[in-house]
Amino acid sequence: MSLCIPIIVWASAGRLGPSPAVVLLVDTSIAASGAAIATQLIAAVVFVLVMLAVFELTLVSYLITPEKTQAALRPLHEWALAYRQQVVAGILAVADSRWWPGA
Repeated sequence: MSLCIPIIVWASAGRLGPSPAVVLLVDTSIAASGAAIATQLIAAVVFVLVMLAVFELTLVSYLITPEKTQAALRPLHEWALAYRQQVVAGILAVADSRWWPGA
């Protein structure tokens, strides 16, 4: 039953949602949680809604005040590029601890 969760998240997120790697990581964590299918479904839907809300907020902000939005997001973008390897290592560390709770 938990195999349907990645399909639901993928279909809901569409092309404007989070990257496939992030969706796969979250879906794997949700499916591996061992929770009831209803709980897994709610977790997947909440994840998609929160991620899409972030994208929508950014898009609306850009439509209203593009200069301010670019000025606010530029430091975040530069930081993410500068620390890309550390961010990926952190995600993998969290994923590893999530997948191997007894290790």
